Amino acid sequence: MINRRPLYFIGITLFVFFLLFAIAESVDLFFVNDSPSVAVGVYRRSFRKPQKNDYVIFSGEVFNTAGLPAQIIKKIKGMPGDIIVIDKKGVSVAGEYFPFYDKVKIRHLTPGTIPEGMVFVAGEHEKSLDSRYFGLVPYEKMKRLRRKDRE
Repeated sequence: MINRRPLYFIGITLFVFFLLFAIAESVDLFFVNDSPSVAVGVYRRSFRKPQKNDYVIFSGEVFNTAGLPAQIIKKIKGMPGDIIVIDKKGVSVAGEYFPFYDKVKIRHLTPGTIPEGMVFVAGEHEKSLDSRYFGLVPYEKMKRLRRKDRE
């Protein structure tokens, strides 16, 4: 007589693994961006640490500013140690220039070196509401994203 207990154990283990994977895939791991600030599309959560030029999502609540959406998707454009230079027409971060638009005033950004634990984020659209206007963002609040169509 063949002992089928090991086969049942393997089958149940695989079933539980795939069930947990399916649940994890549906819980806050996909985000849809319909804003022109960054490319419109579906983004998937990545558990690697965010790096420069990565898409990230963070809570607008970190700024305590009325009018920001609950979740904001941007790209990291400045990391700790990068230099911020501000002139009348825009902001330069690590040699990349971000012009101002419509005479929107800087509220929380100052020139100098980006401190440890903070990053400069920007959208891909020239009228993006980003670090030029709301300031640096705490790195610890970032979650890295990947474009679903670019995996």
